[in-house]
Amino acid sequence: LNDPFGVGLSFNLEYFNIGAQYTSILAARREVDVLLTEGHDGAWVFPGPDNAAFGVFPGNPTRIGYGGWEGPAQQVATINVDNEFTDFEEPMAETVIGWKGITVAPNWTIGDLDLSGEYTRIDYNTNWQAWGDPSRGITDSIYPNFESDAGVGSFRNAFAPFQDKKTDIAILRGKYLLNVGKGVDVFGKIKYIGETDKRMNDSRFLPYQPGDCPGGGAACHNNTNNFSAGHSTADLYGNPPVITVNGVTGYQWKPFDSLSDDDRDLNYKLYQLGAGYQLTGNLYGSITYEHYNVDLKDGNTAFQAYQLHSMASGTNNKNKLIAYAHYTFGAAEFGANFEYNWGTFTPDFGGGYVTQFADAGIAHDFGVPVGSPGFKGRFGGWNSLLNRDFKQERLKVFMKVRF
Repeated sequence: LNDPFGVGLSFNLEYFNIGAQYTSILAARREVDVLLTEGHDGAWVFPGPDNAAFGVFPGNPTRIGYGGWEGPAQQVATINVDNEFTDFEEPMAETVIGWKGITVAPNWTIGDLDLSGEYTRIDYNTNWQAWGDPSRGITDSIYPNFESDAGVGSFRNAFAPFQDKKTDIAILRGKYLLNVGKGVDVFGKIKYIGETDKRMNDSRFLPYQPGDCPGGGAACHNNTNNFSAGHSTADLYGNPPVITVNGVTGYQWKPFDSLSDDDRDLNYKLYQLGAGYQLTGNLYGSITYEHYNVDLKDGNTAFQAYQLHSMASGTNNKNKLIAYAHYTFGAAEFGANFEYNWGTFTPDFGGGYVTQFADAGIAHDFGVPVGSPGFKGRFGGWNSLLNRDFKQERLKVFMKVRF
């Protein structure tokens, strides 16, 4: 809608609906951004708080690094997102298989001030229980799961065994040309993402019979609850053993006995401010600061990120300082991008279990102090309860020639 009110305010509108079983193989792949929405951000791409997948097991460090990728994601209708072939300052691609919703994106120019925004509401064609087919076992799915849907973000996962999810994205961007020297480009952005996912929402899918784990130091009875003949989610969410640590007796992790045990609630805020300047006729430079504040409830120790990943439930604060410069010389472009990332993670995994402490083997495998708190999961992986500090520096220097 081009300036319908005659005040310089225009709107872009988009409705989208991508089926759960759709995928683009030979047409639009990661090279094509198929949606108007800005989507999620590249700063959070793998389930763990440090951007690691399968981080509860030794030998699985973060791949892209704590900083993730710069900027927002591009949306692609495939799970072959191929982010492994990109550098940190290039766009990250996220799969949108199963997405349906609407985007409203206004643009308003007032003199030297350019304002733009977005509101997107996303529902999902993959909202289902037991992979959408309760006649099959919970570990017998026709859909690929990849890194699962745990954590702040998981860019290529389109399917989960249980999903009841909705997403709201709201963005305000601004750009202003300051009349200083050759003109200073001042820009900024505020972004909010609210996302909830009840995941399992029907008690017939709970893994065990009511009262199966009585507490008080008593062992669980392991009386499974079948949601169909011969099928139970106990295949995925096994009961904990009883342990005693420093005189405290209880469960090694919380039993999965409530529909709220796997609930997800994401409150995501990004604040960005930057400035750029044309230093010479050929040299342009900019500096950008971004702060991410993310409060995440992503299940508790009963869910434990599908017992495959480091849990990210808690408060995540991340900062990015980005310095960028490029110099053009005919058809050649020379550039440099320096990025400094730092932040903290304060875990909150809920209760209902006995806190354990790292021995020398755990300390060696996971880089935590001996005696530091955490818990061992179903597959023996370790989730630390320590507050964590992260830092990462990155530099890319490049030359491009256009023919």
